[in-house]
Amino acid sequence: MKSLDPKELAMVALESGEIERKNEELGVPEPFDEEAVPLERRNWVRDYGDQLVPKTKGFITDFVYHTRGYMIPTLACIWSGLFLLSSAIKREAWLKWMPTTLFPNLYMIIVGPAGRAKKTTAITQIGTPILRDFRNWITDANLYKMKYINIAKDMTSPEALIDSMLPERKPGDDFFFMDEEGNNILGPNGKAVVYRKTSETTIVVSELSTFLSSSSYANGTTNLLLDLFDAHETWEWKTLGRGKKVLRRLCTNFVAGTTVDGLRGSIPQAAKGDGFISRTLMVYVPTSLRKYDMPRQAVGAPTTEDMAKRLAWIAQNAVGEFTLSAEARKEYTRWFDWFYQQMEDNPGMEGAISRMDVNLLKVALLIRCNRYEEEGNEITLEDLRTAIGLLEATYASLPFLLGQVDVDDMTVALSKVELRLRGKQKEGFLKWEIGSSLRLKSDMLHAVLDELSSRGLVEFELDGKRYGKSTRRAKERIFWIGDGYDGNADTTGSREGSYSSSLTESRKHKKSRKTPGSEPYIPEEIYDGGDDSDAGAEQGDTGLDASETKGGEEATCGVGEVVGRPVPRPCDTTKKHKRNSKNDKANARSNKNLVMAEAEEGEGEYEEMFTIDEGTPGSSA
Repeated sequence: MKSLDPKELAMVALESGEIERKNEELGVPEPFDEEAVPLERRNWVRDYGDQLVPKTKGFITDFVYHTRGYMIPTLACIWSGLFLLSSAIKREAWLKWMPTTLFPNLYMIIVGPAGRAKKTTAITQIGTPILRDFRNWITDANLYKMKYINIAKDMTSPEALIDSMLPERKPGDDFFFMDEEGNNILGPNGKAVVYRKTSETTIVVSELSTFLSSSSYANGTTNLLLDLFDAHETWEWKTLGRGKKVLRRLCTNFVAGTTVDGLRGSIPQAAKGDGFISRTLMVYVPTSLRKYDMPRQAVGAPTTEDMAKRLAWIAQNAVGEFTLSAEARKEYTRWFDWFYQQMEDNPGMEGAISRMDVNLLKVALLIRCNRYEEEGNEITLEDLRTAIGLLEATYASLPFLLGQVDVDDMTVALSKVELRLRGKQKEGFLKWEIGSSLRLKSDMLHAVLDELSSRGLVEFELDGKRYGKSTRRAKERIFWIGDGYDGNADTTGSREGSYSSSLTESRKHKKSRKTPGSEPYIPEEIYDGGDDSDAGAEQGDTGLDASETKGGEEATCGVGEVVGRPVPRPCDTTKKHKRNSKNDKANARSNKNLVMAEAEEGEGEYEEMFTIDEGTPGSSA
């Protein structure tokens, strides 16, 4: 048999006229560096979530740079890049798992407002052309055939989706693996290895409501997605009219976009704690700092062809079993202890977050594969910590989104008002602005404000004075005083925006529970000895550098660094402080200066730590 190199083998396979082949050897890609572009030449702006981009450059940083000229939130770009990687890698890379292999397929729903945040543009208009083109740059003949991507776009029924996934619907035929000399590759049994067409599929849905609705639970669409999520070797779908349809070697990726209102109409309340929500990453992108009158190509950014070549290189090199390094394995065990405690401590969220550990491992694998490294299939500690930071910021929005799925009008209104106030914490909102913008009746708005007040999450200002309860005046201003997360994955300051900060208790008290998970998850060796805040957040804005003053002495909480996000250092003080109970604090609020906390010194001696009647509105200790 004639000796052929991989390039020639690929050409022979394509001479039948199936597809036009680009013929170019792929070298190891050099990551693009957007920081090398002078500030005066940059025609893009940075965005919320930029601190979540992997520190080590690779395909994801290149893809984020590629999308800088579009009004796409960075968080959506990161997840879109991971989705492209997952779709291209398919079953060719995996983690060892029990009882079956863990492949890096992902389900995600990108949620955001219509128009202001381009939710799925990074997938539907930018990513899909890359997915369709990347395999044309693959030089290995066997992988070229294996890397056909079946993209099921905007399917409207379960049967149409199943039909699109049937192996016999894919182009080409089953084939034998051949070596560089054109000889059949033999398996352990001495027989030639054959590759049979699979049902690996990437599902892209521009608007979730066109594919899923509250009735989807009745017609089986949601249950179908649940079954397709697992990487079955074979899977059967039976119908009364058309008999049995068999799918083979599944690896299904799913992405959809929707608004908050669309999410409510697509996913019923019954789904809040079921398998679909737990398998699906809910990526919330309420806004973006990018406001372009027209899309533009970011100066110096990679082109679509550049991205296709880079994805092809990864598809050729991300092959085989990947493992956690010893350091990463130790860190994952420590994180899992924290995660398991969260499920025990938060039964209302247990079902929805129950597969966060599996999603973490999948994302860590993809982050490892995104690097342009030829050797080694080891997931490093940095890979794992980057994945932890990304998932924490993403899962932080889950309580709000699940609240929008609830059929209870009060719960829905509560979530809307809370998120609105979080987004404008310094300036606050006039009460009439809240009611008008969210179209809430006065009785519902007052009920919501009373509930937030009872939880100690808001304050009210009228004529320069602060109150713990609403004055019922239309011109009173409302301030959010809870944690600083604003829904934009901006995790600067006390791990704001992270999953752990939304579910765990404060670390300010010296006497706290010591059980696993009683404190936010913090990797070891997080403090770098400096006091920089990485994302450029001012200390006065984060509320982290809290000073507790008494008798001229000051104890300051510094800021450390963890996975690209500041976290609070332990306070350098030996003073013991004690806060009044919730009821005591509520009773202490009056039309005079609002006493937020008291310090205990000696027997029965209390001194006011600080009051709020001056200074920055909405500031807190």
